[in-house]
Amino acid sequence: MKRIIAAVAISLTTVSATQAQTARSYISVVGSSTVYPFSTVVAEQFGKTTSFKTPKVESTGSGGGLKLFCSGIGVNHPDITNASRRIKGSEVKKCAGNGVKEIVEVDAEHRIVWSNASAEPLLGVRLETDTGQPIDNLVRHPQFIEYLRDGQSSDTLTIPSPADPDRLVTVRVMPYGETQSVVLARDDTERTRLERMREDFISNVSHELKTPLTVLGGYVETMEDAGQDLPERWQRPTKAMSEQVVRMSRLVEDLLLLARLESTERPSEEHPVDVPALLEGLMEEARILSGAANHELTLEATPGLWLHANPAELRAAFSNLVANAIHYTPASGRISVRWHTDGRTAFFEVEDSGEGIDKQHLGRLTERFYRADPGRARAHGGTGLGLAIVKHALQHYDAVLEIQSTIGAGSEFRCRFPAERTLRATEHPVSA
Repeated sequence: MKRIIAAVAISLTTVSATQAQTARSYISVVGSSTVYPFSTVVAEQFGKTTSFKTPKVESTGSGGGLKLFCSGIGVNHPDITNASRRIKGSEVKKCAGNGVKEIVEVDAEHRIVWSNASAEPLLGVRLETDTGQPIDNLVRHPQFIEYLRDGQSSDTLTIPSPADPDRLVTVRVMPYGETQSVVLARDDTERTRLERMREDFISNVSHELKTPLTVLGGYVETMEDAGQDLPERWQRPTKAMSEQVVRMSRLVEDLLLLARLESTERPSEEHPVDVPALLEGLMEEARILSGAANHELTLEATPGLWLHANPAELRAAFSNLVANAIHYTPASGRISVRWHTDGRTAFFEVEDSGEGIDKQHLGRLTERFYRADPGRARAHGGTGLGLAIVKHALQHYDAVLEIQSTIGAGSEFRCRFPAERTLRATEHPVSA
């Protein structure tokens, strides 16, 4: 409403004093209205207070009323419309952020209210012809329709452009005003292509490194087996080579696993997984990994609460979180592992009494090779890929990773699985 009034005010600079006075009287009426649509208020006022004759108007939008209003005061309708669009574009861009170019505003029923010119080549939306159309009539990708109906989300969605299938568009829906939303879009074709090239490069290099590392490791192991027969001057270098071969082999394995997770949206194989039994095994490994640190390890798992997943991927995600807790919790510290459900969501939680993580690092912990404390991470033999693996593994199951941490008090890593991914042991008696 305010943008229409502002547009009319701009256009009043080109009309006569009589027209301006007439317009101001209607602006005061429209500006005070908080219930009726613009078109209804203007039509009613023209019908009641002037000699201007108008048929009964039952419009729910502002376009018809604006034309009627312009006709009554003798102002060119396109002039007001164009001014209104400029104001609207400025308002929405300010809400969305300066970096966003493609914007579509929709109402509570997802009908198009406004869009800018940049949205046409990417989303196929033309304001002149598509105003009032449900946006999912134009952007018909099933994932977008589901995403739109689920409501506003902090997540983004990448889909083929409806205007050009060879291009990729990343969209996000965010609230605007009281009942409206804006669909923000950007062209991610080039970025996605470069990302794919990077992933392919890392995967190929990892495969190429695997064979020479295996050969090198075999020779180093043979030298170590020599024991006292190995000259003393070679013993220390041999041990160092062995440690580095193990570290590089672990890095290559993590890179290959991450490449597999990133290359597919869903796991190739899924089975009912006995999560409590899986966690019992992980806790045994955790006690061995803890060793002389003598951490206080506890497990609370709801009996019979299983998960439909790929066992290897699930184990990789859970074991990385448990191993991280052991590495970053001081000796004799407490580490609690929990697996439970509230009926709507299943939770896997790892809580520790470690040193905690500064808030500035939390948003980047799942980036590959990102370390909040690089020196300490390398000292523990970490590859910097553990949480990236966790994140991508969880995405296969529509699950999310949440991280809470307080300096000096410890951290909690929580995986949230949707209820449809869970099942009870009685529903599938075959052991996983």
